[in-house]
Amino acid sequence: MVTWTRQSQGRLPKRTALRIWVISTLITFVLTMIQLAVDWKNGVNQINQTMDLAEKSFAPQLARAVWFLDTNQMETISLGVITSTRARHLKIVDSHGETLLSHGKSDSDGWTIARNFTLTYDDPDTGKEHAGSVEIESDLWSLASEIMHRLGVFVINQFVKTLIVTFAIIQIVHKSVSIHLVDIVDQIKNIDIRRKRPDTVTIKRPPTNGSDELDDVVTIINKLGLEARSAYEALEEKAKERDKLQEEVREDSQRIVLSQMASGTLHDINNFLSVIPAHLKIIADSLEGELTKIADGPKASIIKSLARAQSATDGACNMARMQMQSFKVQSQSSKINLKEAIEGALSIQERFISRSSVKVELIDNGEVIGYSVKGIVMSIIVNLIKNAIEAIWTMDRSSTYQGKVTISYGTDPEHGCAFIRVSDNGPGLTQESLEKIFTGGQSTKSSGHGIGLNFCKKLASTFGGDLKAESKGPRQGASFILQIPIKQEQTPEENMS
Repeated sequence: MVTWTRQSQGRLPKRTALRIWVISTLITFVLTMIQLAVDWKNGVNQINQTMDLAEKSFAPQLARAVWFLDTNQMETISLGVITSTRARHLKIVDSHGETLLSHGKSDSDGWTIARNFTLTYDDPDTGKEHAGSVEIESDLWSLASEIMHRLGVFVINQFVKTLIVTFAIIQIVHKSVSIHLVDIVDQIKNIDIRRKRPDTVTIKRPPTNGSDELDDVVTIINKLGLEARSAYEALEEKAKERDKLQEEVREDSQRIVLSQMASGTLHDINNFLSVIPAHLKIIADSLEGELTKIADGPKASIIKSLARAQSATDGACNMARMQMQSFKVQSQSSKINLKEAIEGALSIQERFISRSSVKVELIDNGEVIGYSVKGIVMSIIVNLIKNAIEAIWTMDRSSTYQGKVTISYGTDPEHGCAFIRVSDNGPGLTQESLEKIFTGGQSTKSSGHGIGLNFCKKLASTFGGDLKAESKGPRQGASFILQIPIKQEQTPEENMS
């Protein structure tokens, strides 16, 4: 919604005004010069037309005056010709080449238009007779002076007019458009889309009848601001989901590791405790013959202590077994959607992938269900994606090489499981590396410690899965396949012990 308020008067930018005035003046000057050139051409054409008309109009009368040598008549007609043609020089010559009359001075090298036409007298007795000729020179300087005068008028008059008109137009545009555009830009700079209700842009001017283009601009800007806020909220929500997924992965991995460690420890304790009852029985059996020699009081105390030791040992063993079962239940797998698990891993690695310049593609095979711990699966996929991208970084890249990681998933009827495959077009693996890739302390990276893949394989075993590697050889890329059960299984007690 556009809000109207009144704004104080703004100043017209001097540089902008000067540029507009100079450009307007140049345009006016060019157009005026074009017009002056057209006027010059028309003036020259007019002089030529006047000479043609003078030849047709005055030639018969002048030929008669020359034929009869009527000097007064020649003078009168000559003045008429000079006036009509703007001639600076006129000379009448008879048929013998003698000059009968001359006005002005000839300037054959000057800026003139010269015309020479023959005088023919129509004698009633003898017919047409050659009486002489007339030479006329019209000076173009007078026409040029007139054009220059008009140019001077333009310099004095048009420049001032252009300045006034340009200033008026600039003021109108500035007051009605420019000042509001500058204010709109200043308001846009102060918009903070992180607020729940971002500030809206307003046009600060007196109300007008109806809406115009500025109203449309403000409406669009406010709409874009709301869309930007919505996009920001979506990014915030996505960031929260990513952080939540990361926390789930961390907690699941931590819980599984601690559970397996605790289970292993309790298993060892149970083994130690289970030996004690056997030794107590041996002690009891050994003392059976000797107890008859001991007084009733001490004998009863010994039997009672052995019974208590037996009972305490049995209770400790039962508690250890119960705790082992509890930790085992915590690490049991549940139903997960493989596509959602992969998308969660991609969300966690989104920033790393965007900075890597490596193309990561997920091949969508619909819904595939497996049984595992979602956080562990995501943790393994995150590690495999990171390893694939870092392997691609080690390649000697050519101008046409594009690093690519492809993630696919589905079911494997041959092995009776679901799978997630992470493939890359990186440096690949030798047969020797394939055989040792999951061994602790073995790494294909110069800075690696050989822990990641070994740990991932152990994590996969916690829910009855497995992790395998494939490669056709060096520079042929590599694939890592995470196998996931398609039915729920009991978790082996020995895993990761």
